[in-house]
Amino acid sequence: MAETEEKENRARQNAKCALENIIAVIKHLEHRRECDGEYCNLSDQEIFKGINVLYREGMKATEEEKQEYHDEENALQMIQDDPLSIEVRSGWHTPGEAGESMEYYILLGTGGPALRIIGDLGEHNTPESAHLEYQDWFTSWERTTWRPKKNVRQCSPMRSNSTMASEGGRHATDELPSNR
Repeated sequence: MAETEEKENRARQNAKCALENIIAVIKHLEHRRECDGEYCNLSDQEIFKGINVLYREGMKATEEEKQEYHDEENALQMIQDDPLSIEVRSGWHTPGEAGESMEYYILLGTGGPALRIIGDLGEHNTPESAHLEYQDWFTSWERTTWRPKKNVRQCSPMRSNSTMASEGGRHATDELPSNR
């Protein structure tokens, strides 16, 4: 019993960090779309986090690094490269006819713990729903019911899910209700 509970907690913590990371990446992309980069008031530490460079006290971002941070195409590429796989499937249809995609599945991490986003696709194959699910070795997939807080603190952005979960510390979703 204790081992199963430990796996559940580890998988849940991993999912919380991943959710925070997804929110941080989206906010980052939004910043890139709104800011021209010339009068940006981001700190050097924020710039380095955004381009996935480990920050050390006293480091100064170069103009090239600031431009890389504000490059929207680079931001979109980072988002597209993060999932391990993206798949869609269709519903019932007559053999020989092309099926219309109805559901999607984004695999973010495998093993123990594992993480995925699943949801329904609407017209034009655009997502209509998204559900974050997690599991650990030999446990069932669990759907989260968390909602982010207003001021989400980043949980080691741009790192693998297993690395984020192992770093510990307080996270923005810690006080949110669980699905149990």
